[in-house]
Amino acid sequence: MARHDLTGVLLVGGASRRFGSPKAYAELEGETLAARAWRLLGEVCNERIAVGKASNGLELPFPVLDDGSWVRAPLAGVVAGLRAARNELCVVLPVDTPLVTAAMLRRLTRAGGDAAVPQTGPLPGAYARSALAALERRLGEGILSLHEALRELETRVVELDRFLLANVNTLHDLATAARRGRVLVAAVGAAHAHGIEAQAPTILQDWNDTIVHLAPAPVVARVSTSLVSCGEEETCARELEIAAHAIAAGGPVVPPSSLLPPGPHRADGLTITFWDFVVADPEGPEPRTAGKALRALHDALADYPEPLPRLDERLDRAARVLAAPSALPELAVVDRELLARSFGDLRATVAGFAAPERVLHGGAHSGNLLKTSAGLRWIDLDTVCRGPLEWDLAHLPAEAAAPFPEADQALLATMRLLVSAEVAICCWHAWGRAPEVDEAAVFHLDRLRAGLGAARIVPFRVEHVAGFRRLVEDTLREFDFSADPELDADLADPLATYAAIWVAVAGVDVVGSVALRDLGGSTLELKRMYLRPGCRGQGLGRGLLETALDWAREGGARAVRLDTSERMGEARALYEAYGFRRVDGRAPRQGQQRLLYELELTGS
Repeated sequence: MARHDLTGVLLVGGASRRFGSPKAYAELEGETLAARAWRLLGEVCNERIAVGKASNGLELPFPVLDDGSWVRAPLAGVVAGLRAARNELCVVLPVDTPLVTAAMLRRLTRAGGDAAVPQTGPLPGAYARSALAALERRLGEGILSLHEALRELETRVVELDRFLLANVNTLHDLATAARRGRVLVAAVGAAHAHGIEAQAPTILQDWNDTIVHLAPAPVVARVSTSLVSCGEEETCARELEIAAHAIAAGGPVVPPSSLLPPGPHRADGLTITFWDFVVADPEGPEPRTAGKALRALHDALADYPEPLPRLDERLDRAARVLAAPSALPELAVVDRELLARSFGDLRATVAGFAAPERVLHGGAHSGNLLKTSAGLRWIDLDTVCRGPLEWDLAHLPAEAAAPFPEADQALLATMRLLVSAEVAICCWHAWGRAPEVDEAAVFHLDRLRAGLGAARIVPFRVEHVAGFRRLVEDTLREFDFSADPELDADLADPLATYAAIWVAVAGVDVVGSVALRDLGGSTLELKRMYLRPGCRGQGLGRGLLETALDWAREGGARAVRLDTSERMGEARALYEAYGFRRVDGRAPRQGQQRLLYELELTGS
């Protein structure tokens, strides 16, 4: 029911250059974001005001108040809305948060203070007229950060569902919002069909499948939305059977729901299972207690009678993803080649141990082990499979292996790298799904590199100066040159010399480099394209070159020039493969004639 003493302020936005078109016109579930937000405010407030800029020329089915400011910042819209409102309290909603619910807005309006905002930032938010003077002053002074303005106000922070608060800044974000909205409707509808009313559903996780707490009911819906799902209904049914078997044997598992049939259910093409909701301690378990919980789970599942997938089947799926470059569009070629080599080598090494198999959790990391008032409880049993013990242990800290004296430490060390390779493949495949996915993709690729002693490419920093200098001097000697104070003046201060510079590092060692010097006229010179001998032939040179060329293209460069030694045959072949062509000119150095190349970037 709409409150008679509340004004809703809709910030309609503008041209939305990053999105590609005005967000207000984008559609979600057959409704524009503008109409969706306007309708939502009508459910909560008895007065509604849309604020924007008349110069944007947006044609919307409701009037838009010009914010009267030359600046483009949410602060201007909040000030204009507070000035125009008849009520003392306004709830301000940006047009690009389409999953915010009426319940969320009402919680903000009940919090009190000059402003009430979620943990993610100042919008959406409830702003009282008492905040207007401070906001007007900051706007007049050109201090436009609404987030900073909250420090001047009596501000209350309200914890809300961060997944439903997410902004739609790209078409990918819009697709994510559509998926999450579809999941909520399906989960709530399936629960309603069995007598469970979810008045405030909250997404708990969305990095693999989507987990929804059907609040206030103590029920969680697990909705299969993973990109790597295999046989959804069969897998979900097996997960419920495994949980029941483990619980009957005293295993530490969160049980399926007893308030309604646990499933699996089908709704809007999605597979859903229902589980008990438990409150978990965010600190998580200690490693040794996690190891004991894993031992208890293994013991409970040891006599599971039904056929189970083998770990190799899961690894085969990852291998198929890795073999399809289009499935990993955000992963650099050099990183995909590293994953391909290491994944195959690690699988072969693991197979050589001929380790005995047992029933595993399959994904026994700390995120799947909840610390509850009743003790530790495992979740996400859809990954249960048969394989070596060391696969499960590899997901946990080293101390967790204490309850497993039978574990092979050499195999465990290899399994840790194989786990990182498999997780990296899956997370790069799902890149952009959630921040946790992206963080895991980067973390596990970095951990794999570190474990293999492999290099990664990073922007040059001050701490790289000494290693860069050694790399340059050693490479010059390799090709019968010596460092020269005049020719190699960049070694004194590389950051001041180049427009951009990167290094490849393995551990703390600089093993490769590439730099760009600004020659003027939209032309750059490629410099210091060097690699340690042991790092050549692994795709790292291509990675360095692509990094530099991508930077040049993004900066609008017209051409890139370079000079190289005739003896550097592999380097010349690499340059020519990327479109560099020989050009006339001279670049002598210490008695050797250098070869000149140029790459035209316009239209490339």
